[in-house]
Amino acid sequence: MTIFGFADADYVDVDAFTLDATSISIGGNMVFSFKIEAKKATKVRLEYGIDYVKANGKRNRKIFQISELSLKKNETKTYTKKHSFANLSTRKHYTGIHSVTLIVNGGAVYAGF
Repeated sequence: MTIFGFADADYVDVDAFTLDATSISIGGNMVFSFKIEAKKATKVRLEYGIDYVKANGKRNRKIFQISELSLKKNETKTYTKKHSFANLSTRKHYTGIHSVTLIVNGGAVYAGF
């Protein structure tokens, strides 16, 4: 990530990560929110990963981009993101424990189930 101008994730604090529900039905939506604050001026790439349960019971992570932005020192930004668990032609969902991971500049900073 350094090649692309993204600093270490230590320059960004993540706070108030919340999931709206601990259980979601297939076809439902998961909503999560969090706040970031820059300790110093930095370029930030925010992503989240969903560890999906596959048909064989194993899990596989899919990464989704949230945002790329530049933050000034002490600047804060709040995000709310909705993710659908509806079956698609490219993705079928299976019952089991899925997890979400917040990724800042390539490093995992929060994981929730």
